[in-house]
Amino acid sequence: RLYFVDVQKGHNIYCCDLDGGNLRLINSNYCESFCVYDGKIYAYAASFSGGAINYSASFLLCTDLDGGDIESFTNITAYYPNVTDGVIFYIAGNNRTLEWMSHNGRTRYTILSTRTSVFNIAGRWIFYLNEEDGSSLWRVRIDGSDNTKVMPS
Repeated sequence: RLYFVDVQKGHNIYCCDLDGGNLRLINSNYCESFCVYDGKIYAYAASFSGGAINYSASFLLCTDLDGGDIESFTNITAYYPNVTDGVIFYIAGNNRTLEWMSHNGRTRYTILSTRTSVFNIAGRWIFYLNEEDGSSLWRVRIDGSDNTKVMPS
């Protein structure tokens, strides 16, 4: 199955077969980004009404792959969730800091206070675009150490 956010249809999460057949709505919340992990979809969702996004009413949700058993487990702005065995990595709030939280949302840790864009995890490293440095590619260990520029913008 292919899972995606359809920006033409309210930023809802859909799935389909790899050939595009059997299109199905999975979640009707306004979702900007999501991650599939261990048979679940973790998505950042925000309230959308009157043609505007209300980020103060945003939350991180978890649902099974067919859209059932939906659970909202934290009301923080958590862009680009990336779920691992131990924690959920994400970009937080208006300051766009790189953070992680426990799977239940109770424990949070700031990895970088630098304004961060998209990121990816490779082993014990996080590769990210540093917005304060013209969106250059940087890397940092998952504990926040060894923050280094990899490539210029």
